[in-house]
Amino acid sequence: MLVVFFGMFHRIQLSFFFPSLLVGPAIPFSDYSKFTTGRDQGLGIPSGRGAHALRKIVTGLLFAALVGLYGGQWSYERILEDEFLTKSWLQRLWHLQVAGFMSRARYYLVWSLAEASLAMSGCGFDRIKGDWSGGRNIEIKEIELAQNYKAVFDNWNMKTNIWLRECVYKRVAVIEGNKPGFLGNMIRVDKLTVLPSINISWHGPLPAYFVAFISGGFLQALGRSIRGAIRPFFLASSRTSKMVYDGTCIIGTQTTLNYLVVPFVLLDIGGTRVVYNRLGWYGHIIAGIPMLVLWAGGLERKLRKRHATNVTEKDKKAPKVHKQTKFNITEPLVVASGNTKTLITATTNPVDGQKTISMTTVIDAKLKSS
Repeated sequence: MLVVFFGMFHRIQLSFFFPSLLVGPAIPFSDYSKFTTGRDQGLGIPSGRGAHALRKIVTGLLFAALVGLYGGQWSYERILEDEFLTKSWLQRLWHLQVAGFMSRARYYLVWSLAEASLAMSGCGFDRIKGDWSGGRNIEIKEIELAQNYKAVFDNWNMKTNIWLRECVYKRVAVIEGNKPGFLGNMIRVDKLTVLPSINISWHGPLPAYFVAFISGGFLQALGRSIRGAIRPFFLASSRTSKMVYDGTCIIGTQTTLNYLVVPFVLLDIGGTRVVYNRLGWYGHIIAGIPMLVLWAGGLERKLRKRHATNVTEKDKKAPKVHKQTKFNITEPLVVASGNTKTLITATTNPVDGQKTISMTTVIDAKLKSS
């Protein structure tokens, strides 16, 4: 009973762990347990957490200054004002892009400071990367230069994405079989969602959240279709055409992303409709035309089939590469004498039956082969 109590108490501690209490990120319980019990001591954790935390504090303060100076001027709420109607359509479009960046800058601010707090506490060490980015919840550069929505979602609120994958999606996979079916796709954040119940459950059951999450699911599915059906044409051409494709995807992703998050920021369907009216519903047009052509028109299926046929023909024309012959290698024979060890290995070529014997002598941790 005492063990159960302390186990529950330890989990409550994690829930109220100050560096991640307000804005996250979500920390794996195993990492937190090693940190609090000292089980990670003496495992080669390097220094440098202070320098890493300082860099993140500076990053957070820069975004704080940016939001403080220009956040009120460049906001989605300004689009609802009557004086916004005096602007041209291009000016309205530019305002929306800056407002979208300012909205994300607030998250860059708080998550940078949260990462700094985790690093300073000693709980932000990433053993895989070997640095203090274990508390990182966002990749700013990857988001701002994302070519598709998958890149945006993979680098936004990353720790929560891991929690969704490990604690929700994979458990649904166990229920439905090896590969999640409808239920798994319904709740997974990076699939076309009909009812994104998990996201809405902690944001709140507001209609604006439904609009934002469902639209994001459709746009991500559209991005996959474009990547599979259109991108191969640019890959087969020159390097310049590939750069043009990448640049177009970056611009398209950012302009539609800033349009998509309007209901998420305003949390009001009426205000969202006003904003979309004043911007000419350009996001729906940009996404709607490819959807009609690729999905309703069946063009995606035809193009994917064509690309698959081209790849098959190239494979047939390509010269066949014979697999390397696997040699039969016997277990090495070890002959020890004092501080000298000799390893004798026999190798047999299955093609001609020729045998090769190699000897490796170890003297004072130095290798000599013959």
